[in-house]
Amino acid sequence: MNPAVTLANVMAGRLPVRRLPIYWLAQTLGTFIASAFCFFIYQDLLNMTDGGHRTIKTAGIWTTYPKGGVSHVTVFIDQVVGTGLLVGAEFALCDKNSKTTKIAFLPAVVGLLVLGIGTSFGTNCGYGINPTRDLIPRVFTSIAGWKTEPFKFDDYYFWIPVLGQISGAVIGAITYMIAIEMHHPDPAEVNVTKSIVPKLPEIVPAKSTSAPPDIVIDIPAKFVYDNPIAHESVI
Repeated sequence: MNPAVTLANVMAGRLPVRRLPIYWLAQTLGTFIASAFCFFIYQDLLNMTDGGHRTIKTAGIWTTYPKGGVSHVTVFIDQVVGTGLLVGAEFALCDKNSKTTKIAFLPAVVGLLVLGIGTSFGTNCGYGINPTRDLIPRVFTSIAGWKTEPFKFDDYYFWIPVLGQISGAVIGAITYMIAIEMHHPDPAEVNVTKSIVPKLPEIVPAKSTSAPPDIVIDIPAKFVYDNPIAHESVI
């Protein structure tokens, strides 16, 4: 559900380019429908809160808005760092050579990852790191009664987090590929090495078929007869 992550996977060659518009369309429709569900479910409480006069304060239920005093530059850097961490960590989790976690646990681990990034970097401008989470609910709220305010707020701030999220995704992907992925051994080289190194035959010790020799102790006669005990037994 994140177009920035989808773009990063396409750029890294993990996803065919032809699927990019299909994924983006599905992500956009899914986010718009989810925004509509939230609006209709909480419409009564929303009307009690603002009396039908839509304000940016209630529009923040759907999308992100910066806190007072936070500059556009800070918002951009905030979203670049957060989205870069998200994509870099997801690349590590999905890397077959890293074996960081089992496939069955990936959804839970990614969910905890998003939670950690959101709680760490959500103070400046909310829980961003996703263009559809930022832009599409803004489109819905402008249709649902907030008009142009979601786009005009804070000197047309809306495009800055989207640009930061896309830039962060690309930077996170490139950073992981250069720092980690490029240093994985080439599977072809590993196979060649295995084929060149001969397999040593297993050495199995031969089993002896003959019985062990009897142990014969040659006792001198003098020792026997000089021994009092032996002498008495002979007598």
